[in-house]
Amino acid sequence: MPQQLNPSEPVHDTVHGSFDQLYSFNVDDSVLNIGALMSNIYPNEDGVDSTKSVMMIKKGQPPFANDYDCINHGFFTTIKDKHCVLENEGGGIWYVVIAGDRDESGESDLSFSLTSFTKNHVEERIKFSAGEKYLMNAEAATTQYYRVPKGPEGTFFYLDLIEHDDIDFNLDIRENLNDESYACKIWVSYRDHWHNCRLANNGEGYWYIRVRGAAAGSYTLWTETQNPINLLAGESVTDQIETDNFNFGQIYRIPTVPNSQIFTVNVIDKSDLVGFDVTADVAPTNHWSHCRPDYRSFDTQCVFTQRKASDFWYVLVRAEAGTTYTLNTLIE
Repeated sequence: MPQQLNPSEPVHDTVHGSFDQLYSFNVDDSVLNIGALMSNIYPNEDGVDSTKSVMMIKKGQPPFANDYDCINHGFFTTIKDKHCVLENEGGGIWYVVIAGDRDESGESDLSFSLTSFTKNHVEERIKFSAGEKYLMNAEAATTQYYRVPKGPEGTFFYLDLIEHDDIDFNLDIRENLNDESYACKIWVSYRDHWHNCRLANNGEGYWYIRVRGAAAGSYTLWTETQNPINLLAGESVTDQIETDNFNFGQIYRIPTVPNSQIFTVNVIDKSDLVGFDVTADVAPTNHWSHCRPDYRSFDTQCVFTQRKASDFWYVLVRAEAGTTYTLNTLIE
């Protein structure tokens, strides 16, 4: 029989070796979100959870193997809580399984606190402003969730972590609240500098943003809907960067043609240019592209001699605010 959980009242328990522990709690249909937080996990001497613990949740019956509504294992992470949040439709009984495993030295007891909750943990946002700071405390709120409507089809959703305290945490974006795969993920530490995501909107549903911290701290997010500028193959354009956020940049969409295509960017002062990236089909990010030339040399061109199996090229130009540049799209 499962052990009954009372929402918001933590249960302190231990899983011995590789055995499982089963819990349940009942929720009525007036509750928007349900979830569970596994915290105070007994760490090893390095402060890292090396006991491969897993938390699984499922509505209506106990979760097992690959049959669950949410799973969180988070092996070898400095973020010591395991957090699941789900949308509650129609109410009912939710089951939670905590599973232990073996560490390198043999069987290990897993001590933890488990808290279920029944409240709205997903904050609705239209967009984030660069002036808003969000706090992450060291208790149950070390994981926070936001839901942002997707923009029109053909546009891009851009998110930038423009400021954060010197703590380790991560951020991911998913199309559904508890998708196992994420559309974009940012691992954050005080050494990192690339803290942005750019995703194609399709005009339906939401982007779900999850922020998880290893300690108390604060962070500032900024979001924008980005519209690509359409150019014809072979067309050139002179433009200027207007935003102070040089990572946001300007995106151009150019149709592919059977011929070789060359993309070049010319600026008066190359020290103003931050990045020049070209990809096929999807917009480039600051982490990945099909071509990223050395823009501080005179080699600021991307040459493609074979047509990609896609309909469009996307060119991202990033530069300091006020920089004027010329983008050339040549056909050979």
